[in-house]
Amino acid sequence: MSGFRALPGFGASALVDGNEVVIGNEQLMKNNGIELGTAQEKAAALSFQGKTAIFISEAGKIIGLLAVADTIKPSSRQAVSEFKAMGLEVVMLTGDTEAVARAIADEAGIKIFVAGVLPEGKENEVVKLQKAGRVVAMVGDGINDAPRLPVRISA
Repeated sequence: MSGFRALPGFGASALVDGNEVVIGNEQLMKNNGIELGTAQEKAAALSFQGKTAIFISEAGKIIGLLAVADTIKPSSRQAVSEFKAMGLEVVMLTGDTEAVARAIADEAGIKIFVAGVLPEGKENEVVKLQKAGRVVAMVGDGINDAPRLPVRISA
């Protein structure tokens, strides 16, 4: 293997035995001109179950499809409920597709969500809320959220 490239918010690619292997989301496949065929329909069905589809291609052809899902912890549902009871509005920002985001938000009891947000876009979404006069506290669930946490604007 050589030429490994991590593509935050999309996936990764590398050369394996002289063939380009690309692993990632639908947008990454489209960006690389890879035809999804029936894998696209399977991915859509998985997304309505709250699962994220990860496409695997080799030499420009789909060779596999993985599905991963975050499990909502009971404590997360409880925290959202407690925030709401305090009069706070909970907004979920996620890189997941609209269908996956809706399934997760429904399960967590979150009414407002923004889907398809790349890691660098989360900061923009937080700033938008702040500019609208909102006080924002952010909780991240992954390493790519860490750089976005200390977002501040001046009044």
